[in-house]
Amino acid sequence: MKRILVFIYTIIILLLDILAVEAETIQINILSASRDMNYNLYNFFESEFNKYSKENNLNVTAKIFILSNLNSTVNSSTSYGSTVEALLKKHSVKYDIFFYDNTYISKYAPYLMDLRQYVSEEELKDYNSEVISKLCFNQNKLVGLPIKIGFNLLYSNVIYLNKYKKRAPRTWNELIETSEYIINKEKELNNTKIIAYEGLYDDSEDCICSINEMIYSFRESSTSPFPGLTSNEAVMALETLKYIKDKFSLDEIFKLGFFNKYKYLNWENILFRKLWLYDMKELLGDLYITSLLPGYKEGVSGSTVIGYNIGINENIDNEKKVAAIEALKFITSKNFQKKALITNNTLASGLFSLYEDEEVCEKLDCELFRSLQLIAKPIHVADDYDKYDIKYREYIQKFLFGDQSAKEVLKSIEDITKIYFLSLRTDDSKFGLFWFIFITVTIILIAFSLICIVIEKFTFYFKFLPLDFWIIIILGILLILSSSYVTFGPLSPFKCNLYILLISVGLTMIYVTILYKLIINLPEENRIIRKITKRRYLFLFFFLSIKFIEIIAYSYYPYNIETLIIPNGQNFQICSMKSFVGQFLIISDLFLTLVIILIISILIFAEWNLRSTLYDIRLIVISLYIDMIPIFLLVLVAILRINDYLLLYVAMNVLMYVAAIFKYLCLYGSKIILYILNKNSNGTTFFNRVALNYIENFSVTSTQITQDNTFSSNNNEYNRESKSYNNPIPSKKFMNENNKKSFISKIIYYHYISNPSSDNDTTTHSLTQKKANNFI
Repeated sequence: MKRILVFIYTIIILLLDILAVEAETIQINILSASRDMNYNLYNFFESEFNKYSKENNLNVTAKIFILSNLNSTVNSSTSYGSTVEALLKKHSVKYDIFFYDNTYISKYAPYLMDLRQYVSEEELKDYNSEVISKLCFNQNKLVGLPIKIGFNLLYSNVIYLNKYKKRAPRTWNELIETSEYIINKEKELNNTKIIAYEGLYDDSEDCICSINEMIYSFRESSTSPFPGLTSNEAVMALETLKYIKDKFSLDEIFKLGFFNKYKYLNWENILFRKLWLYDMKELLGDLYITSLLPGYKEGVSGSTVIGYNIGINENIDNEKKVAAIEALKFITSKNFQKKALITNNTLASGLFSLYEDEEVCEKLDCELFRSLQLIAKPIHVADDYDKYDIKYREYIQKFLFGDQSAKEVLKSIEDITKIYFLSLRTDDSKFGLFWFIFITVTIILIAFSLICIVIEKFTFYFKFLPLDFWIIIILGILLILSSSYVTFGPLSPFKCNLYILLISVGLTMIYVTILYKLIINLPEENRIIRKITKRRYLFLFFFLSIKFIEIIAYSYYPYNIETLIIPNGQNFQICSMKSFVGQFLIISDLFLTLVIILIISILIFAEWNLRSTLYDIRLIVISLYIDMIPIFLLVLVAILRINDYLLLYVAMNVLMYVAAIFKYLCLYGSKIILYILNKNSNGTTFFNRVALNYIENFSVTSTQITQDNTFSSNNNEYNRESKSYNNPIPSKKFMNENNKKSFISKIIYYHYISNPSSDNDTTTHSLTQKKANNFI
């Protein structure tokens, strides 16, 4: 009895241990897809991993869910890609691991774990570099490892090659010559059904791979990079392909879809085929031999590599992540990949180090695999690869079966994703180089013209401002002109901010110097004017400090870069401020500038008839009026949303250039021009003549205003240089009364004063006279 109880107790303990183990077992769910019936690798992995897990007490089981055209609506990589993307975007934890088409790595990357901390650099070296760098990394994040790959090869009809003692072609010219020779020989035997070449050039997902590897095969050497879509090599590649199509009348063959080729073509009549390795091996049997795709030169080839990666869901809990990492390490291990190759459960592994293994090479043509010159699908060229692929195919079909040239089509394909901008290179436009030289020469000439303010014979014409303020005005103009340099090259948030700040600071430097002069020139004495007169640098620094604060604020709220995709046109980027704070900063900056202009306008009206600044005041007005034209046109350009990048950049740069140059001519250049026009006469005489003519034209109006305001005037002859003018001078009594009047009344009164000095009240106007003498 005692033994029976011990036996029962032992059984119970064992059962409890088994139940405990079962309870601790973690199931990882894996989602994959297949468009064919080849589930071998997936089923093989599930079986082998679960066996491995049990043997090593991992307490992890793998369960694979396969989407196919038999159990779902998945019939393309696109539909499967959308299914996976939808699950990841919802942060679903239904599946822990995804076997995903690496075409969509950029879509999945934000939701998959970074595997770099679990995979060493030495382990990555076992893979083909093109596969790892282009199909597994996204934005410096390792989001997958290849579990199986596929690539294109040339399949050559061994029957005809042996019959006519030809080898598999190694160049495209050899393919053409061999095809022509065999077809002609077969025609002599009344066999007219021979098809020279059949590739994957129909309107399907394979087209982009076929064209890319065709271009890649026209490199100068096997170590040369991809030539580029608009290169001479790319043009030669497409023209060679079309030559093959036209020479052997392959239009209908090239148009046939993948599955229709099975249905309508007799494979025994096809000399050469370009097909995927994993699609065709079992179907072709001994009819064909495989080799590298031909190249422009012998030794140069190109094969597109595609495949499926394993990725781990970022959203699952840590326990599931640990289990998923075990599964990932197992399926990507050399032991499993080698076993899968030897047992024909996969046809190609991304672990290219296996093609040095003797056991593997007994089953596979390792020399062929090692000599592959792989190129990845261009999956990183566009944010939405599917749309890019469709547009790419559309252009290729127009070339193959239409009348568009290779250059035109390749340019159109490049334009799908290319971002255009101003450049010193003349490939796209010569305007960039021309404008750079033009603006640089302009800046140098304007900067060089500063020398005039220190030449004695020019000094009379530059008395409107102190010498240092003339320098500040020129610097402001140069800043505005320099904004053109920012428009060269690709846009960035920093460039957007810098463009606005150069213009804003430049305008501030110009307007504040003018504002300073108009304030101290006002025929009135008060505490504020006295302080501004004595502290002109502090006055300027106050406004520039506001700009400095804006610069700091913009660094926290930078512009966004908006890409404008122009269908069948040239894409480009614009600056877009989406931040509310950033928009507020822009409006505040604009408001401050308008306030300064408004104050300047009021002061100009008040000082309109002052003889001492008569000529300068009118030039300032002209400058302000001319400013309105380019500003209005720039606003119009922004509203219209021009879809031509070159027209937009031309408008921006030319309008700002016109505004800056007119400012220069009105404020500074006019002085030099006047000297040239009057170099044989005294400059004072010229200004006297202008002022006297103007005063005489308004003498009647001035007299009427004087009578209406009932103030007494002293007709003193006064001139700061020649003392030759008759001026209406306000009396001390009126000035005291005028101080009590409204601001508007003061401005109107000042508007009709031609020279604010008084012999009767020297004390009251001494400051005004002193200021006037300093600048006239």
